[in-house]
Amino acid sequence: MKTPRHAALAVLVGTALSRPVAVAAPAVPSLSQRQVEAVRQGRVVLVTRREPGDEGKANITGVVEIRASHEKVWPLLLDPRHSIASSKAVKRVDVTSDTTSGAERVMMLSWHLKVALSTWVYHTRRVYHASERTMSWTLDRSKPNDIAWTEGSYSTHDAPTPGAVTLVYRSKIDTGKAIPQWLEEDLTESSLKKYMQYVKKVAEGG
Repeated sequence: MKTPRHAALAVLVGTALSRPVAVAAPAVPSLSQRQVEAVRQGRVVLVTRREPGDEGKANITGVVEIRASHEKVWPLLLDPRHSIASSKAVKRVDVTSDTTSGAERVMMLSWHLKVALSTWVYHTRRVYHASERTMSWTLDRSKPNDIAWTEGSYSTHDAPTPGAVTLVYRSKIDTGKAIPQWLEEDLTESSLKKYMQYVKKVAEGG
């Protein structure tokens, strides 16, 4: 039998669980003066971290200034068709689920990549919070995947240039495979840079 105290506790717990979880957008990373100037000039700046001996693993952050509004940029980031248009490796993306609950939109995606002579398939769970202008993703381990791990995020921020936004793209990937460095870079730095250049060009009306 529940006492009044237990009942009150249950109400508090239920209320807490039903509230939207506050999500803070990732901050713009610290950049050198040279990198800041490159961003101001409209170039994509990449910051890459690799641990010695960790083949197939990369932790990359990309930053670019886009002379367009947040409202113009986000439809591009949310539509996986733009990942196909900007990449030679991404051959197909299937949206298997797309649901919204409160302030949170959750998308389940299936990615099909052509890598050298092989086809890799993996699945991700994307979570978008419009109020925070951020979307994060992780590997969906409930399904079979041809890579070991991936996670990352997109976030947009008011840029120093009036009317512009700063797009920050963070990506961690572990292919789980020993692959040549040129191929690893093609899947990571090169792919991320091309995507950000593509989004900038389309958003700015190019």
